[in-house]
Amino acid sequence: LTGCSQVIGTADWDRIEVSSTAVAGGDYTLVVTPDEFTYTVDGKATADKLPDGVWTTLTTGVRALGGREAVKCADGQAIQIRALAGTTLKQSYAANSCDAGDALKQAQALVEQFIATIS
Repeated sequence: LTGCSQVIGTADWDRIEVSSTAVAGGDYTLVVTPDEFTYTVDGKATADKLPDGVWTTLTTGVRALGGREAVKCADGQAIQIRALAGTTLKQSYAANSCDAGDALKQAQALVEQFIATIS
């Protein structure tokens, strides 16, 4: 699977950051590295080692989302996913409840799948 990360352009990624806001609470942040994650919901943090293979699955999913900017939105749900190599931003995906289509749902589904894997 290491070769796959080179082909899809994620080989140099060493951190993925997710921030999500919701209208009725349940805001969270998620920071994932190839070895560990920190998941913070409403100010309560959980950190642990990342299970084998999960980093590759996550980076593949994030890469598939591609880069995207959200439309301006005064309030509602929002998610931002940032892939970094060191301090260099390699990809950014942002969506919110004001966007047309299923951009928000796609990102939420990917992150919810990851959270289910680590829970």
